[in-house]
Amino acid sequence: MSTTQMTALEVLRTLSATARAGRLNILNFLERNFMLEGSNFLVKKPIRFEPWQRDHILKPVIEKFDGKRRWDTFLIGIAKKNGKSTLAACIATYALLLDDPNPEVYSAAGDKDQARIIFNFTKKAFERSPGLRRLVKIFRDTIERVDGNGIYRVLASDSSGSHGLNPSCVIWDELWNQPSYGLWEALTHSPARDNPFHFIVTYAGIQARSGNLLWDLYSRGLRGDDPNMYTLWLTGKDANPASRITRDYLDRQRRRLPECGFRRMHLNEWRTDEATRVFRIPQECWQGAFEDCIRGIVYPGNAYCGGVDLAKVHDYTAVAIIRKDVKPCRLVYFCKLPHDDYTRQVEIMVAMLKRYWNPKTLVDASGAGTVVIELMRGHGLNVEEFKFTSESKARVVTNLTMGFEQRKLLLPSVGRTSDENRAVQDLEAELFNFQPTVLRSGSVRYEAGTGYHDDMVMALCLAYAGAVHVPREPFVEVIELGSGAPDGDPFESRFRWHRIN
Repeated sequence: MSTTQMTALEVLRTLSATARAGRLNILNFLERNFMLEGSNFLVKKPIRFEPWQRDHILKPVIEKFDGKRRWDTFLIGIAKKNGKSTLAACIATYALLLDDPNPEVYSAAGDKDQARIIFNFTKKAFERSPGLRRLVKIFRDTIERVDGNGIYRVLASDSSGSHGLNPSCVIWDELWNQPSYGLWEALTHSPARDNPFHFIVTYAGIQARSGNLLWDLYSRGLRGDDPNMYTLWLTGKDANPASRITRDYLDRQRRRLPECGFRRMHLNEWRTDEATRVFRIPQECWQGAFEDCIRGIVYPGNAYCGGVDLAKVHDYTAVAIIRKDVKPCRLVYFCKLPHDDYTRQVEIMVAMLKRYWNPKTLVDASGAGTVVIELMRGHGLNVEEFKFTSESKARVVTNLTMGFEQRKLLLPSVGRTSDENRAVQDLEAELFNFQPTVLRSGSVRYEAGTGYHDDMVMALCLAYAGAVHVPREPFVEVIELGSGAPDGDPFESRFRWHRIN
């Protein structure tokens, strides 16, 4: 019997059973039936997926092995205007009609209006498509299957009414705007479902810190420590895979938006409090890697430089090691040391630095620094004191800022171990949340944002300062007093007055 002779109920049940049995080409079904708006409201056109959409987003969600989906959480991070909402609407259509026999599909976002965006894309696609329209009943915030066995609904951001739901699929839009873990926890996967999943489409957020839902998921995805999570996060030049995004469009957006906003929305790069960033790190600077000591160097210690920021009361001792015999320089090792007495920390640093042939290492000499430096020298380490003042700190921070802007330093984007991955995450968070504060005197103080540390940032500043050190000529300001001194003293008139900083 052809589908034109079958009732809507029969068509739906046949489609659903065929899809779950793996006998339906789901992508082709969507391309035949999911209708986009054309040049006017009377013109409809079926969707056509681009290869990156098919291969890297839709297939990972749809494909099952022995009836099981490989992943249960999908984090898709791409720039604005690359068709995220349309793709999410396709996933919602699949989840409602072709996946679970009794689906509960929900749209969630930071507020109900945002969640309704993807719902409305799906709703309009059903309304435009003769093949889909008769399979559902459409209401303002709900789409129901005609067999009564499934719903697609919009959720409010308030999690209080979401506990007790049993979702088969949750579509999350712009997760960076989710205020807390509350709704995520309320909609967690249920063991009563065979293949429940979360599908997240978003661009980068503004809270690069542990405890922020999107940042935590993004960090977990980069580390790859959750085997049930699929992550596609495209940034920089790769952030706009859609063929319709042109260079001219991006250039126009860059002119219209603040740089920080452009980079977040159109390059999918994480921002913090937008205008307060010290380090604007190009994506290509995150292409380094952890390295062990290179072998065969004739002059040990000549290829590396270290930096150590010593713990005070509530922070950590941090160590950074840069390889400087290559261009650009590379951060090849960095870590925070466990809270312990300085004697034990020195022992750890001795073993660590001697693995890199005891390079010259700049060490924070403030506080107890001079004592620790003498301990390090007593173990034969090649250390140099660095005293932090507002001026010297500004100098090394500025040096590092210029190093990033000029692409002279590469940072690892991923580690080889869980500890190294955690170090990458910590460094990234510290760099993103390092801020300038303008004092009443007009000078600038550089420090970690509220709730953050800057230990790894300062260790990196010290290592980079040692790696690219160029002797500085003293600045001399000459004040010419003319032929006579102010008080008319002929003896004073023989001199030019200098101020040397």
